[in-house]
Amino acid sequence: MRRSALWMRVGWGGWLWAATAPGARDTAEDERCPAFWWGLLLGLPLAVLVWLWWRMQCGESASSAPLPEKRPIDLTDLPAAPPPTSPAPASADDLRRIEGIGPKVAALLRDAGIQTYAQLAASEQQHLAQILVAAGLHFIDPGTWPEQAALAVQGDWAALDVLQGALKGGRRV
Repeated sequence: MRRSALWMRVGWGGWLWAATAPGARDTAEDERCPAFWWGLLLGLPLAVLVWLWWRMQCGESASSAPLPEKRPIDLTDLPAAPPPTSPAPASADDLRRIEGIGPKVAALLRDAGIQTYAQLAASEQQHLAQILVAAGLHFIDPGTWPEQAALAVQGDWAALDVLQGALKGGRRV
C-alpha cells in the first residue's frame, strides 16, 4: 500500500502529517513514522500550555487557598453545669476511665466545669452534647456517659467493666 501523504493519529489526540517518499516499500507503521515520539514531542508541550492557560483563567488553585483560621472555643454561651449532688472531692476524677472519653474530651469537660464522676453523672445528655458541638466534636455520642459515671460514683467497678464491655466508643453495640 503506497501513499504519497498520510494522516496519522498520534500521542494525546494530536494529528501528524507524515509524508512518505514515492516508491517507498511497505514497511511496518512504526518504521515509517514513530508516531509515539511525535505525539510526545508535540503533545506534552501543548498539554503544559493548556494547563498554564487554564490556571490563568481560573485564578489561583484550590490547594493554595488559605485555610480558615482557628477560633478558640467559647463555652460562655452554654448553660452552666448542674451543681453536684454530693460535695466535690478534693481532686478531680480521671474522666478518661469512662468509655468514649479521651484526653481531649476530658480536658473539654474540665474546662466546662465537669471534673468528677458525680458531676458527670448529674449532667444531662443534652448539656454534654452542647459542649461537644461547641467544640466541633458533633460526631461523639455522650449517651452512656452519665450511666457509666453513676456506676463509678457508687464504686461498682465490676458493673462498669461489664457495661463498658458492651460499648464501643461509648455507644451501645
